[in-house]
Amino acid sequence: MGFDRSQTNFKKLVKILREGKQRVIPFVGAGLSIYGAPEQRLPQWNELIAILKRKALDLGLISEEKASLVKKLVKDKKPIAAADIVVNALGENQFRLAMEDLFDIRNRPLPPAILELACVGWSLVVTTNLDRFIETAWSRKHRSPLQVITSEDPTNLTQAVLGHNLQPTLLKTHGTIERYNTWVLTEAHYKYLLTNNPAYIHALKILYSQTLFFVGYGLSDKDFEPLLAQLRELYPAGLGNNFVLYNESAKGTEWMNHMIRDYGLQPIWYRVDPTRINEVDCGHGEVLECLQLLVEAWITGQRKIPITLKAFPEPEILFVGRRKELEDISHLILDESCQAIQIIGFGGEGKTSLVQQWLKKNHERLAISHFKHIFGCSFYKADVGRFIEYAYSLFCPNGRALDINSKVKALARILHNESYLLILDGLESVQRENGELTNPYLREIIEATYRGQSTVLITSRIPLESVFKTIDLTHLSEEEAISILKEWGISDDTEMLRYAIKSHIGTHALSVRIMAGFMKAEGLNNFSCLENLHPAKDVYDEADPLKINKATRILRFYQEFLSAEELAFMKTFAVFRRAVPKTTILEIFQEDFGDDATNSPLRKIDLNLLIDKLKKRGLLLQEHETELTCHPLVRDYFFTQLSLEETYPIHQKLAGYLLDIAESRQPKTLEGAQPLFEACYHASRAKKWKMYHYIFSQLINRGLSFYLGYVLGAWEEFLSLAALAYPNEDLTQKPEYLPEFYYGAVALSLKRLGQSREAVPFYFESIKGYIKSDPKETARQINNLFILYCSMGNFQLASCLAELNIVAINWIAMDWQKFWQLDCVYTTFGKLCSRLGELSKAKLFFEKAECIRREKDYKRMRFYDLQRIAYVDLLLALGDSFYEKAREVAKKNLEAGREGGWRDTISSALRAFSSICRAEAENIERKSKLLTQAQEYLDESLQIASELFQPELEIEVLLEGIRLAIAKYEAKLDHQENVLSRAYQSGEKVLRLIENTSLHLYEPEALTLLGKIQLLRSNIEDAGRLAKKAKALACKNGDKLVLANDWLDLSPLLWDLNIQNDFESKCKEIEFPDFDQINSMKMSTEEFLAKIEEIQKEWCKERGYGSLNSPKT
Repeated sequence: MGFDRSQTNFKKLVKILREGKQRVIPFVGAGLSIYGAPEQRLPQWNELIAILKRKALDLGLISEEKASLVKKLVKDKKPIAAADIVVNALGENQFRLAMEDLFDIRNRPLPPAILELACVGWSLVVTTNLDRFIETAWSRKHRSPLQVITSEDPTNLTQAVLGHNLQPTLLKTHGTIERYNTWVLTEAHYKYLLTNNPAYIHALKILYSQTLFFVGYGLSDKDFEPLLAQLRELYPAGLGNNFVLYNESAKGTEWMNHMIRDYGLQPIWYRVDPTRINEVDCGHGEVLECLQLLVEAWITGQRKIPITLKAFPEPEILFVGRRKELEDISHLILDESCQAIQIIGFGGEGKTSLVQQWLKKNHERLAISHFKHIFGCSFYKADVGRFIEYAYSLFCPNGRALDINSKVKALARILHNESYLLILDGLESVQRENGELTNPYLREIIEATYRGQSTVLITSRIPLESVFKTIDLTHLSEEEAISILKEWGISDDTEMLRYAIKSHIGTHALSVRIMAGFMKAEGLNNFSCLENLHPAKDVYDEADPLKINKATRILRFYQEFLSAEELAFMKTFAVFRRAVPKTTILEIFQEDFGDDATNSPLRKIDLNLLIDKLKKRGLLLQEHETELTCHPLVRDYFFTQLSLEETYPIHQKLAGYLLDIAESRQPKTLEGAQPLFEACYHASRAKKWKMYHYIFSQLINRGLSFYLGYVLGAWEEFLSLAALAYPNEDLTQKPEYLPEFYYGAVALSLKRLGQSREAVPFYFESIKGYIKSDPKETARQINNLFILYCSMGNFQLASCLAELNIVAINWIAMDWQKFWQLDCVYTTFGKLCSRLGELSKAKLFFEKAECIRREKDYKRMRFYDLQRIAYVDLLLALGDSFYEKAREVAKKNLEAGREGGWRDTISSALRAFSSICRAEAENIERKSKLLTQAQEYLDESLQIASELFQPELEIEVLLEGIRLAIAKYEAKLDHQENVLSRAYQSGEKVLRLIENTSLHLYEPEALTLLGKIQLLRSNIEDAGRLAKKAKALACKNGDKLVLANDWLDLSPLLWDLNIQNDFESKCKEIEFPDFDQINSMKMSTEEFLAKIEEIQKEWCKERGYGSLNSPKT
C-alpha cells in the first residue's frame, strides 16, 4: 500500500508548488503532531478533556454530576462545551499549569511529517496547534527562527496574510502554549475572537481567499469544525481553492460531499493502515509520503541551492564505493547538524572526489536544508589570499573593502550570522605538522563559521582541532578497487582483477585510478605487463605514512609507457604550482629554451591533441573549461624528474609573461595583485633576483610605503612573498638576495602580525647587513627595533639603541630622508621618556619632532608613525591645561591618516579623541555629553581596529574601552553589573593578546584596570592582588608613568587599597643625548657593529640563547 499520487487534486497542488506562481499556505492541525509510542503522543481533544476532568476530580474542583455531564457531552460530539465546564472548574491557574505540562514537547520525538513540512520555504504557515513542534522543526531545518504571531498581533497578522511579511511566519490562530493570554480553547474564547476583534476577522477573510492546504485534520477533529464555521460565515458561497489532505474513509459521506459541493474543498485522499494503529505513525504513513512528494515538487521547481566550488578539479566521472563515508558525511551535516567536520586521509585517498560525489548525490537533501549557499575552495590550487578574494566577491558582491583585514571581518560576520556550508579542501598546505593553521585570517573565518550559524567541512592529511568531528578515509576495499577497474572497462574477470589488485596495484585510490587510466589508454585487458611492477605489498604504510611511494611506484612504472612528448609535457606542467590556463600552456610550453630544454619535444606538435590524450590517461584533470591541473602527488612525482637548472628558463619566462598580462603594475586590490604574486614566485624560482625584487618592492609595495601591508593590511601575504628570497622559503637561512632588505621585510611583517619576539633577531640581522652594505639605511631599522623594544616593555635595551640611532642618522646624506628619520627618532624618544617619568624632556622631544614636520619640506615621502599619537597620551598625563593641544595633535594625525588611507592611523587618532573627551569629562559635573561623544569616537575606532590584524592597535583601543566603561559606571550613566563584566572580559582579552605578542608595555595597565573593576565590585582581595602585580611589572620595566601619574590609574588604585607606592625601578638609569650633540655624534661602522652585536648578545642572554642566534621563527 502506498500513497496514490495519480489523484487529480494532488497533481493540481503539485503543479502549483512546482510553478511557484501563487502562494500556498499550509494550515496545520493536531494530527501532524501525533507521533511516537502511545505514552509519548500529545493528547487529542477527547483525551485532553478526560485528563483535565480527572485532574479537577482529584483536586475536588468538580462534582461527580458535572463530571458525568462532561462525559456525556464528549460522547455527543460536543467537546468544546465539555471543555468549557472543565476549564471553569479548574480555574485559570490550575488549567494553565496542566496545559503547559501536557504540551511540553522537550521529551517527545519530533514528528517526521512536521519535519518534512518544514523543508519547504513557506512564507506563511497557519496552525490551530498550541504546541511548539513546528517552530522546533523549522529551526532545525533552517537554523533560523520563525516569526510567531497570534490573534493578539493584528498588525503583523494582516501583513503576513497579505504576503508582506519580511521573514517566514507562523500564525497560531488558537494561541501558543507559552503565552496563556493567546489561548483559544473554549466556546467563549471563540465567540469573543469572532465578535470583538475586527482586525482578526479582516485578516481571516484575506487568508481564506488564498490557496490553503489543510493537513493534520480528521473527521473527529474539533479544531476543524470552527474553521469550517468561519469559512461558511465569511464566504457563504464557498471558495474553490482550498486543498485538504483527508482520510479516505470520509469519501462519499454526506458531510464531505457537502463540503466539496458547497464550499469548494478539494480533497486529497490518503489511506490509514489499521495494522499500524499502535505504531509510531499511528498507521498514517501515507501522510508523510504525500508531504515528501510535495517537498520534492517544490525543490524541482523552486529551490535550487547554489553551489560554488573554486579551484576544484572537475569531478570524477567514474566514482565507485565509499558508501559508508558518504553516509557519514550526510549523517553529521544533515541529520546531526554538526558544524565542524573534517575528512582526514593520506595523499591520493580521494578526499576531494569524495566531497564532490557527496554534493552530487545529496543535492536534493541540501536543497531543503537550512544552507543558503555552498561555497568551497581547494588549497591545492589556491592560496589563502585567493580564497578570501573568491569568498568576498561571492558573499559581498557589493562590498568595497580594499584591505584583506576588512574582507576577513566581513566574511567572518556573514558566516557567523547566516547559514552557509563552507568546504575547504586540501587544508594541509596551510597547516603546521601539529595541525595548527599557519594563517590567522583563515583561522578567524573557520572559527566564526562553526561558532555561528554556518558549517565547515574540511579535507586534510593532518587533523585540525578536537572540536571537529572526524571521518577517517583509508584504503579502498578490494571490492571497491575491482569495481573501479571494471567501470574503466579494463576487464570483467573479477578473479583476475582481484589478483592484480592484491599482487601489484594495491588499494590506494590514486594508484588504482592511474593504473586504470594507463591500461585504458594502452588498450590492455590482460595483466602480463604488470609482472614488471613491484608488488604492492613491498611498500608498507608504516614506512610510507603519506602513501607517496605507493603512487610513485605506479607512476614510475607508468612513465616507461609515456611518449617523449607526453613526458616533456608533464615535466613542464609540474613547474606550475597552481591550475594552468590553456592560453598560458599554448604561450609557454612551445617556447624555445634551447635544444636540450625540457620542453623541446613539444615545439612542433599539436598541444591540444596531447592534452586530450593525457586527460584520457588520467594524468591531467580539467578544472572548469579553461584550466588544467593534476593531482598534487602526480605533480610532485614529475617535478622530481627535473633538475633545478631545467626549471629556471620556464620560471623566468612565466615571470615575464605574468608581468605582461597583469592588469596593473601597481594594483590597488589583492585580486588585482594576484598575477604579480605569481610573477614574484616564478622570478624567485628562476633566481632572477633583480626581477623578483623589482616586482616585490616597487610594483606590489610601491617602495618604502609598503602598500601591501600598510594600506591593504595583507601582512601574511607580505611575509609569504618576502620569504621567497630565502632558500626554500626557510627563514632560518640567509636570504639569497639583498639579505639586509629581506631580513628587515620579514621583521616588519612579524612585528605587525604580533610576533614580537620572532621579529627581533631579524631586525638585528638587517641592521648588521645595512651597516656593511648601505649605512644610510641603518637608522630606519634601528628605530623600528627601538620602537619594538619599547612596546615589549624592555626600556633598558631600547635605551641602548638611542645613541646608535642618532649616529646612524648622521650617515644619511639626503635632507628629506634625514629629517624623516629625525622626526621618527624624536617621537620615539619622547614616548620612552614619558614612560620613564621624564615628562618635561618627553615634551621637548615631541616638540622637536613637530618643529621638523612644520619647517622642513619632505612631502614627497608620505610616511606616518603611530608613535606620534603617544604625544596625545603625554599631554593628557600633563593635565587639563594641555587638553586643547592634545586635540590639535589628534586632529593632525586623523587628517594624515585619512589623506594617506592609513586606517590604523585613523583608528589610533579616534582612540585619542575618545581619551581626550573622557579626560575633559572628569572636570565637569555634567559628564553625559562628553562621555557619549567619547563612546562614539571609540566605537568608530574599534570598528576599524577590529578589521585590522594589528595587535598593538587592538590592545590600545581595548584599554581605552575599559577606561571609558569604568568612567560611565562611576558617573552612573551605565550603572549595570554587566557593564563591568564586559569590561573585565575585555581586560582578560588584552592579557591574552599580550601573552601571545610579548607586548608587555601594556600589561601593568591591563592589570590595573582589572584591579579597578574588582574594587568597584568590592572584591578587595582580588583588586589588591592585581594592583601589586601591576606595580611589580611597572617597577621591572622602569615604567614610572604608570606608577607615578594618575592618568594611567595605578597610583590612585594603590592609594584606594592602602598599598605603598614606592617606585623601585629595576631598570638602569637612562641618559639621552642632548639636542646640540646630535649633529656631532660620530662612530665608525666597525665600532657601531661591535655595539650592535653587544646589544644582540644581551638580548640572547635574556632569551636564554647563550650565544648569537641567526633568525629563527
